[in-house]
Amino acid sequence: MFQTPDYTILDHLTEVCQVVDFNFRYVYVNEAAAERERIARDQILGHTMQELHPNIETTPLFLHLKECMDERRSVEFEDESSYSNSPFTKWKIKMDPVPEGVFIHSTGLAAHKTKIKVRQKTVPSTMANHHSQYHSEDSLAHNKIITSQSKSLAIEGWLDALDSRTKETNEHILRVTEATVILAKMAGISENEIIHIRRGALLHDIGKTGIPDPILLKSGKLTADEWEVIRKHPVYAYDLVYPIEYLRNCLSIPYSHHEKWDGTGYPQGLRGEDIPLPARLFAVVDVWETLSFDRVYRKAWPHEKIMDYIQQQSGCHFDPKVVSLFFHTTKDLLKLVPQ
Repeated sequence: MFQTPDYTILDHLTEVCQVVDFNFRYVYVNEAAAERERIARDQILGHTMQELHPNIETTPLFLHLKECMDERRSVEFEDESSYSNSPFTKWKIKMDPVPEGVFIHSTGLAAHKTKIKVRQKTVPSTMANHHSQYHSEDSLAHNKIITSQSKSLAIEGWLDALDSRTKETNEHILRVTEATVILAKMAGISENEIIHIRRGALLHDIGKTGIPDPILLKSGKLTADEWEVIRKHPVYAYDLVYPIEYLRNCLSIPYSHHEKWDGTGYPQGLRGEDIPLPARLFAVVDVWETLSFDRVYRKAWPHEKIMDYIQQQSGCHFDPKVVSLFFHTTKDLLKLVPQ
């Protein structure tokens, strides 16, 4: 049975995030959405789009929303802003079907981008051909930088939300991310794919935001039933991340990093090479890093004991080829561990 994702981790993102049900009723809005609407969040939730915007049914936004809702497929378009005090003249809007209805993700297109387009149109025709290639390349590079920065800020917002819920240390997250990237490069994975691996490693435990506090923050030993709840966090990660298109390719780590080579892992019980390679790489790194540092329930293990344990788990927990690769990267990985 599907459990509604905990959308509250999107609360502090700078991009506008909303979820509406099949009756066009708001079931979630983040702070950026409330600020754009100029209405308090508690005055938005539970109300329909028509109640807040009586003329919305004639707008392209509403028509695209119906298209996404009726056909259960993603829709992306640009829409003129109706907010006179907004610093944006247009919004790039992405709609994705989710079990509750539709997830709406809006990114403001700054006014200066429109001005650039106007200046391009006023370039004298005798100079246009000479400059168009370079101007286009500059604009493309600029847009890539803006997009990259926006995505980085979004991930940072999610990590802040994770930190506030789980108290997972930033040092741990950064170490396992850097170590996974080192291993991925050693495996010959392309730079384009490593971008997704880095994001996946950063968000590997984002699903824990869906675990109730009494279980997630429990200081004592967990019961068998509580462990079953904890083991759902990869599924929560999938439900949370999949609607975000640019993060979809990073899901293999958040969703599959607890799978085991012999098929005894979770949540799907995948075996061998059915487990995505990024998840197999991350699994070794995660255990190595966890055992290398003190935890509230035990002291850090000596390096040799950790290496012996990883070797013992080759063919059981870990992909034997990844373990072999891991031993070849030990020198680089140890630089990440303070001596």
